[in-house]
Amino acid sequence: MNTLKVELIVPKWVNWMAVDENGQCWMYESKPIANVDVWFIPFNVERKRKFKKLYEGKPPKNWKEELYTWS
Repeated sequence: MNTLKVELIVPKWVNWMAVDENGQCWMYESKPIANVDVWFIPFNVERKRKFKKLYEGKPPKNWKEELYTWS
């Protein structure tokens, strides 16, 4: 097995990270909700909440278990 160490710069506003069904990892200011195949922030919560794509990797086995707190 090969290992790759990567240093990521995570903005200070990030409180949550989640990986979607397709392997995209996103950073969120507020806790996202699992939809059909992705994590998202409902528009009726606060439209100004921040989120940003961090990276795209291999799709996880169970994407609904891929929600992590970050702080």
